[in-house]
Amino acid sequence: MSNLPVSLPALKPEPTPEPTVIPEPTEYPVLTPTPEPTQGYDDRTGDPIIGTWRDKGGLASTMMVFRADGSFIWDAQTHVYDGTWEKIETNRYLVTYYDNTTGDYIESLVTYNEVRKQIYLDDTPVMFEKIA
Repeated sequence: MSNLPVSLPALKPEPTPEPTVIPEPTEYPVLTPTPEPTQGYDDRTGDPIIGTWRDKGGLASTMMVFRADGSFIWDAQTHVYDGTWEKIETNRYLVTYYDNTTGDYIESLVTYNEVRKQIYLDDTPVMFEKIA
């Protein structure tokens, strides 16, 4: 066995990569908002259900408000319910709201009667007429 010094090859440092320079754009793209997906109904603004509706039976304090953004308020004399609405077919709507007295989310179907210009909840005989 030899006691001669062993020379190891010299380690070369790894080259440092050059930083990538991204040029500034000369024009910026125009971004347009992506429409919210719906079930075939893209524009609620012209929908006949939008507006304020009052109980036709004379209970002036019972009102429903349908907004163009899909929000819904039902002032039912002793309770006010907040929720949403969506059109599911011509003149038929699904209303979803939270009942804070029971802690439940409730779904109801609402029908718009084109001839009478009234709406009614499918599970009640109460008719509503548009006041605004």
